Amino acid sequence: MAILGGLDGADLADGHFEFEVPTDADSDRDLEFTDPGDRPSPSLFARAQRSSPLSLLTSFKFWTFGLCFFGLTGLVLTNLGLNPGVVAIVAVLMGLLCGSMMALTLRALRQRYASSLVETADLAGLEGTVEVPFDASTRGKVRVRVKGSVVDYIAYTNDQQPLERGDRILVIGTENNRLWVIPAESSAPDLSA
Repeated sequence: MAILGGLDGADLADGHFEFEVPTDADSDRDLEFTDPGDRPSPSLFARAQRSSPLSLLTSFKFWTFGLCFFGLTGLVLTNLGLNPGVVAIVAVLMGLLCGSMMALTLRALRQRYASSLVETADLAGLEGTVEVPFDASTRGKVRVRVKGSVVDYIAYTNDQQPLERGDRILVIGTENNRLWVIPAESSAPDLSA
């Protein structure tokens, strides 16, 4: 279907493709392929129209899954020897139901946002280890595990106790990709009192 429709070179990695077809009477114009990022943001009406239940009928995912389950249901029920009228009705209903559910599920999953980008707010409160020793008058380097990655940062401390290689530290703040740390044991509450 993609070859017949001329979509063999389209990037379908995200399951979404767009192209514009001229609709005016002058059909001598060439097709214009545009990058969705180059367009102005859609109006509120356009966004509402795209998210309406009827927009499922224009969804490629709806038709793909709907036709698949329509056909499979028809094959199974026909092989069971049921009445052709019942087979047709059940197959159409199954195609509509499965196509709608899959299109809505994929649309909902596409709107979820996941980021592996490490932001400074993610670092506060994490523990790490000292890689390059330092104290209050010098800077050093610490290694912190954040979002599944191990990252080295330049670190400073206001603590008078020098931090040696391998010491555990606690990140208490960030500033310009530099961490402010304290020894991890100094952050534990004093229970001797």
